[in-house]
Amino acid sequence: MRTASNNPTAPATGSPVAQTSPVAQTSPSAQTSPNVSTSPVSSGQSCGSAASPARTYNPNVPKPATPSLGTAGSISGNLAYPAEFLAPQLVYAVNVRGVAYGGASVETIAGQNIYLLEGLVPGAYHVFSVARVRDFGSPACADWGGIYSAAVACGLSVNCTDHSPLTVTVRAGQATTGINPVDWYENLGDGSFQAPPASIVPANSVQPTNGSFATQRDAANDYARGRAIALPVNDISSCPVNRACFVLGTQVDGSGAACFVGAAGSNGIVFHCATYVYYAQGGWHGLAWRCAPDHVFPAVGQAGPVLLPLGSSPTDCANVRATAGLAGKVISCLRGGVSVSLDGGPSYVPGASIDGLWWHISGSGWLADDFLSFER
Repeated sequence: MRTASNNPTAPATGSPVAQTSPVAQTSPSAQTSPNVSTSPVSSGQSCGSAASPARTYNPNVPKPATPSLGTAGSISGNLAYPAEFLAPQLVYAVNVRGVAYGGASVETIAGQNIYLLEGLVPGAYHVFSVARVRDFGSPACADWGGIYSAAVACGLSVNCTDHSPLTVTVRAGQATTGINPVDWYENLGDGSFQAPPASIVPANSVQPTNGSFATQRDAANDYARGRAIALPVNDISSCPVNRACFVLGTQVDGSGAACFVGAAGSNGIVFHCATYVYYAQGGWHGLAWRCAPDHVFPAVGQAGPVLLPLGSSPTDCANVRATAGLAGKVISCLRGGVSVSLDGGPSYVPGASIDGLWWHISGSGWLADDFLSFER
């Protein structure tokens, strides 16, 4: 098992990610973050005027052969994102002489704070990262992203003003670690950042519909694809090198709702993930997708803490009810941080200011999903 700690100099990270051996599941699954991108710009398309000036490279050279397993090198490190969530990213390395001399990329899922980029031709590289977020358009058109820069080596303090990319040497058959493209503070347009060449941006053509479906699994699969921006596979160990994949996993039915417990990740960095769906207006709909390095919560058979909203007072608590729904009689009230075990659910009973899912606490009553997870 490989575990990566957060980068202490990163602007924002997810919780530590445990890297485990591939997790086998039974059918497609996935993970998070708002509005994820789905299709790159091909080499024949234009990004328009928004793209920043690219760094100067000479592409007019023969493209090297794909390295064999014994001659390829790898790069790994920590990730960050300047927001309250850790966006799914495309981490990529481009040879300092141009992508024709070598280049590759790896996809990550939302919340994944470490990466492993494999299959690099030996040589000298610059390493960058961009968010795979639909509102930002194609990664190939990005004018802003993370850089493994001099500022990272400096500590990313306000006094670290050199954002030029550092050169990373990749050697045959060797792993280069500690390469953290977490400098998201470069001056736009100063030439420090390079968007990924279209030739190393993988295609993700599946567009989620976010519609109504006849079965729980169909709704979950559609929703998970949109959140994970990843390839659906039956076994996470069959995920192609440098691609993000998801396994929908085992179905747990509740009342008017269901939960699928599966996995997602890339290059052996695997999260446990759950997709939640609910039934309304004659069909099944996606509601949430959540991942964690060790176990999924909330889910039947799992334990986790009660979570209260930011700004709650020390005397605030979450109501536990005799039946699912806001109309249920309050039988107790739990303070934030109290650990609870779940033995029933999910039940879908919508109400004002809640997402509608309810879970049964072992030996007690029903608690709204909103007090068990902040993620959607």
